[in-house]
Amino acid sequence: KRNRPEGALEYASSTYKQMVSERPTYILQKLRDGCDIIYSDVDMVWRSSPLPFLKQADIVLLVDDDTYMGMSPYYCTGFFSVLSNNRTVKL
Repeated sequence: KRNRPEGALEYASSTYKQMVSERPTYILQKLRDGCDIIYSDVDMVWRSSPLPFLKQADIVLLVDDDTYMGMSPYYCTGFFSVLSNNRTVKL
């Protein structure tokens, strides 16, 4: 077992799963508050600013569809951007 920083959750633990399942609620609230969202895994690397590209679409989504723990496809969202507007809030 690897050492984790204090307060870090173990992947796939019940607390981790609860936190991840509540994430859409927090994102929707921020969209309703008028905030644009950029969600990125910590292992993403940018060679230049993605902001000009992200403003061209309401939603930009990068998804990995590998098999994980027998689930196929298993959609893993590594990055997404959502502009706050009536269309995205309704989704």
